[in-house]
Amino acid sequence: MIPLWLTPKVIKGGLLGIVVMTIFFTGFYIRGKLDNNRITKLQVALKVSKSNYDLCYENLQRSNDNWLELTGVVEETNAEVIRQGEEYKARVIQLRAMNREALMHLTASHNEAMRDMVAEANSLRELMQELSASEACHLAMEEIVK
Repeated sequence: MIPLWLTPKVIKGGLLGIVVMTIFFTGFYIRGKLDNNRITKLQVALKVSKSNYDLCYENLQRSNDNWLELTGVVEETNAEVIRQGEEYKARVIQLRAMNREALMHLTASHNEAMRDMVAEANSLRELMQELSASEACHLAMEEIVK
């Protein structure tokens, strides 16, 4: 015999409760699986992000080292160029002073030679005025022979 408490309403309610509980617990089970998949994806993304961060940090360090090295080389090169420029300027000043000195010496030599030439020409004119034509020709020929 069927117990009295087992009426069709209770059976329907029980079945409905079982269906609702099945749907409810299936939702919990699926939600748990989705959350686990989501957590796994986020953990993978975090590991990838950390790996990318490490790679970027290494590249940044390497770039910084290269920049510091290049900056040092450029500063050394600039210092060398400045030093060579100063040496060049000093050499130009020295050469200009030597040129001025040489020009002054050349001018002095030229002026002295011109004075000597004028003095010699004047003495020759005076001598020619005093000498006869034959004596003047004789002296001219002696000068040519010298």
